[in-house]
Amino acid sequence: MLALVTGVSALASLAVPPVVGLFSDRTRSRWGRRAPWILFGGLATAASLILLGAVGSVAGLLVGWFLVQGTVNVGLNVFLATIPDRIPPHRLSRSGLALGAAAQCRKPS
Repeated sequence: MLALVTGVSALASLAVPPVVGLFSDRTRSRWGRRAPWILFGGLATAASLILLGAVGSVAGLLVGWFLVQGTVNVGLNVFLATIPDRIPPHRLSRSGLALGAAAQCRKPS
């Protein structure tokens, strides 16, 4: 059952980032392109986690974890997209290097 739940929820992790990225790139609001999506992702993740805590079946767990994976990817990926938005173009390669190095430092050995 665990393989089923994690396998199906991986589809949300795969499908959500490109779609949300497409919409967040085209969003125009007085709070900017990314802030509404980060707020929505955080609130939707909180609601999904509350729902996940209330389920009592494998089907509920499957739906709940799918929603958690999808909503976490909304907020997280849009937040990561703000980094290149705020860095001057001539410094993007250095920021990419820093992000890659930080990601390598967090990996367990």
